[in-house]
Amino acid sequence: MPKSPSLALIHVYDAIERVELLRDLTVRDLDADWLKRAAAERMISILSEATRRLKPEWKSRFPDVPWQDIAGIGSVLRHDYEQLDPSVIVRLRTEGHLDRLRRVVEILLDEIEPDWRRTREERRHRWP
Repeated sequence: MPKSPSLALIHVYDAIERVELLRDLTVRDLDADWLKRAAAERMISILSEATRRLKPEWKSRFPDVPWQDIAGIGSVLRHDYEQLDPSVIVRLRTEGHLDRLRRVVEILLDEIEPDWRRTREERRHRWP
């Protein structure tokens, strides 16, 4: 199945929403609960991979988004997972990085697919 850039935007948006469900977690919580940490890391990994599928011209419009860092955290999660400090996940939320990325994704989706909110569930292609 071809990798759709607009579907990748939906995946970024969904992953951000799911990380936000863990909004009250602290580094201590992530250290103490492997399941919550695994869930947060998986969503960050999906978010990272999905941003790699975005069109370069979309990314170039938003130079204040650290696209390289977002892609890089996925590599860390895949290859150097034992070195990931859980404070990185907490900082993604608390320092507003995910909020900024969500706004960028909303802007892009509003432009390329104005009814994306309505059709979002069917576009997720069975991704829970």
